[in-house]
Amino acid sequence: MDQPLHPGAAPDQFSVLLRKPDGVALPAVGDRVDRLIVEHGLRVVTRYRLTLSTTDVGDLWPKIVGGSYPIVHAMMDLYMTSGPSEATVVAGPDAVRRCRAIRTEIRRDFGDTVFANRLHTPTEPYEIQPCVEKFLHSIPTGAPYRRHHDSGRAPGVFGRLAALSREEVRAAARAAWHRQETLGWRSFRMPSVPGDHATYLLPGDELTVDRGMSVIAEALPELTLPQIITAYVEMDVHGRSRLFTGSAAEAGALARRLCVAGLFAEAAPVLADHQPA
Repeated sequence: MDQPLHPGAAPDQFSVLLRKPDGVALPAVGDRVDRLIVEHGLRVVTRYRLTLSTTDVGDLWPKIVGGSYPIVHAMMDLYMTSGPSEATVVAGPDAVRRCRAIRTEIRRDFGDTVFANRLHTPTEPYEIQPCVEKFLHSIPTGAPYRRHHDSGRAPGVFGRLAALSREEVRAAARAAWHRQETLGWRSFRMPSVPGDHATYLLPGDELTVDRGMSVIAEALPELTLPQIITAYVEMDVHGRSRLFTGSAAEAGALARRLCVAGLFAEAAPVLADHQPA
């Protein structure tokens, strides 16, 4: 540890850059983070590697533990406990904003999907100081840590996905995680079925993942949770995902229904370059 936390320092003078397991696995991410820390006028207070536990994941993202986001909770837990992470506590003028800028650049250039994006930094007022305390004091010294309250209230899971058991959700998440470990995120493709028009899921909506997946599950009851996870990853990695194939009228009606519910979707002739799974 280079310098201790000054008791009179404003909370936003300290922050954390947490390289996630996929960020640690890619050396270029660490090199870029180091360069950006210097460019943004920040100094490293302490840095170390650790493998997060399920409890640690809940400490960092308490909102996902409450039950409204079971799919993200399962995927995040598998992701964040899959290997070593690297915690870097930094200090400097306007540290929180500067760390957010570093995160944006890293995710833009190295992020894979909504489920795996290389780097975390706290941005909400209620999470910044607890995150600093966890990585600066609690983990290195074993001092007690009190989980903060996440005031986020974004709608989460509903309908038939909400009725799935924790074991069913976990099994679907484990299958998706195994697929990405063996074949990579780009292997996620929805299967092709006959039809001249399709409804494509597009990126950019502001719904939570669990909410968006629930919208799809209600609109397309024949899709399973593993298929819906596949669609989300495909959309994120390839820019779109084919949810449905049929007539122009059917594809258009489904796209409108999804858009009304808050997703981004479009109906279009089937793209010739869409490869089946």
